[in-house]
Amino acid sequence: RALWRDWLALSSVVGHGMGRRKPLTGWPYGPKIGWNPLGHVRRKDKCLYMGGWSTSWAIYPQTRLATISMSQSLVYFDIPGWIA
Repeated sequence: RALWRDWLALSSVVGHGMGRRKPLTGWPYGPKIGWNPLGHVRRKDKCLYMGGWSTSWAIYPQTRLATISMSQSLVYFDIPGWIA
């Protein structure tokens, strides 16, 4: 159950007992998006998600659906004969 919660509302994480009623310095997403060790949690429906440049995942507990997207579209080396 702890991973489905917004850890930014816990006093042991933010250092005060006001939970999400007090704005958090450095957290630009406001009270609608929370955080836990797995990634972000959308507070309205408890959707867990995390994403990056080429990989993302999401778990929707209300619909019992999980998604994973992986793509590698970046090339970090020269290809012989390639003209860009």
